[in-house]
Formats: sequence, C-alpha cells, structure tokens
Amino acid sequence: MLLTNTLGENVVSKSTAETLGSVQGVIIDAGDRRVVAVQVGKGRKARVVPWGSVSGVGSAAVVVDDEDALREPADGEDRYVGGSVKVIGALVLSDRGNGHGDIVDVEYDEETGSVISIRTGAATIAAERLLSIGSYAWVVAAGDDEPA
Repeated sequence: MLLTNTLGENVVSKSTAETLGSVQGVIIDAGDRRVVAVQVGKGRKARVVPWGSVSGVGSAAVVVDDEDALREPADGEDRYVGGSVKVIGALVLSDRGNGHGDIVDVEYDEETGSVISIRTGAATIAAERLLSIGSYAWVVAAGDDEPA
C-alpha cells in the first residue's frame, strides 16, 4: 500500500461504523521500520491510533477497533503530529551526506505496518537502509553505487 493512497481516507470505528476523522499522517519507527500509529485530524484536535488498534487499511477507509483507540499523541509522537517531522516531502540523505531528493511516497504493508520502501523523485530506497528520521531529514545507509 502507498501512503499517498491512505492519506485523506476516512477512519471508521469497527464497533459503531461511525467516521472518527481522516488520516492526516503516520508515525514511523525508524528502528523497527514500521508504521506505529496513524494520525487522525489536524492541529490541536489531532489524535493518534496505535497500529495495533488498526483492523484494516483498504481502498475506501482505515478501520479501527473502536473510538477508544483514539488518544493524544505521546512524547515523541508530537514531533510528527506537530509537523516538525515530515514524511511526504522530507529530504532523504545518505550516511555519506549525499542527497536522494524528497520523499514522494512510502510503501508499507497494510497488514503489519512494515515499511517496504521509501520513494523519492530519483529513487526507490529499500526500507532496510533506513537509519533515522529527524526534523531535517531521513538518513539512509549509502547504496553500493554511491560514491564514498
């Protein structure tokens, strides 16, 4: 699944069939290379749903267990929700300092949340190369074809 296909989709409670908001972003753990939460709404009203409470991601909606799954962003998550850490549009740098462009999409497994690849305008980078995510850039391990 591509993140750009998920952004803007309705978030629906499985228990009540009510719309809880729309997907405005995701929170990615660089170490585990997976989506750990989904951001619902924007600004001060933004909430997050832990990935464990997401029961399905499809072409029409993101379904969560129930509305109790929505919670305030925890420490660290507020960097994403507050906007200091970007996903789409973030700069990608190698650990050798070379730029790979800005992120145009992130491919992830809709069942597990595992990140499969990071797509920039110039390249598709395997998630295994992801080292860290920060407010300035995402850092990836240099590829074999990258100059030293």
